Amino acid sequence: MGHPLRDDQQLYIVALEAADEPLATERQTAWKELQAIIADAHDAARQSGATAEEIELMIDEACDDVRYGN
Repeated sequence: MGHPLRDDQQLYIVALEAADEPLATERQTAWKELQAIIADAHDAARQSGATAEEIELMIDEACDDVRYGN
């Protein structure tokens, strides 16, 4: 690690198995699906009339809720 752990830090050791890289067609399909989700989110944001700052705040609040249960 290079330094002692603070009281609010934890160290995890995890063994992961290597996975085969997805096929190019699988990556392209996943990318197209992600692009569609992003486009839908952009459309919803545009239609909401919210400013970019308001949308960013909503995203931050949602992320905090998921991460910390606030």
